[in-house]
Amino acid sequence: MATNNIYANISEIDKFSNDIRNKTMSMNSILDDLITMTMDMDRFFDTPSGKIMKDSLIDYLKESKLKCSSLDYICEGLDSSKRMYEMALSNSKNSVRG
Repeated sequence: MATNNIYANISEIDKFSNDIRNKTMSMNSILDDLITMTMDMDRFFDTPSGKIMKDSLIDYLKESKLKCSSLDYICEGLDSSKRMYEMALSNSKNSVRG
């Protein structure tokens, strides 16, 4: 006799997904602040080397923002998994009642 058990705490999926979203928003805000500060770097370091450093740093920070924003795909996947678990739970309840 084979048994298959599925255990999913759906509220934990929501909590994890929301935690990722909140941290992503926080990181994006920090990266925006760093980009803004770096744009102002010329006032303190106005040399050819400073310009190269500034441009490189801005490129790096913008690339970091893109990577951070890609975490939204993880949240979408978690939301999709949650819906799948909810549907499976609902179908299981309906089949037991039927």
